Amino acid sequence: MLLKTLLLIVCWSFLLFVSGCVVYDKEGNVDQQATREMNESLRAGMQAAAQATAAGVQAYQQSRMGPPPPCARCGGTGFVFCTYCQGAGGFACAACGGRGFSYGFACASCGGRGGFPCAACGGAGRLPCLH
Repeated sequence: MLLKTLLLIVCWSFLLFVSGCVVYDKEGNVDQQATREMNESLRAGMQAAAQATAAGVQAYQQSRMGPPPPCARCGGTGFVFCTYCQGAGGFACAACGGRGFSYGFACASCGGRGGFPCAACGGAGRLPCLH
């Protein structure tokens, strides 16, 4: 019933907004300035009413349905694990076995770091969820 009433109000308001009003002076002539001012005021009021109606409908729908469920992929965190590195953030160097040194010296392959950051996630181990 509430939504039907709101729809009726919106339709009536739209008709007034489109057609406007005409203001006559005491002699029965159209008062151009008063008509323009009245229609500008009417349009401003209708726009404010439409915004309030939209906000009210959205609030009503949220109260009836509750908040939207969290994303199934990320659970609402906004991030998913990087599937390339499996969330580790990088890969161990194959040359030194992830130790960072070989035969007492810094590994020439990884520069002594012991591994390489994942190129897909930049070493974070997670990616932004796009859903």
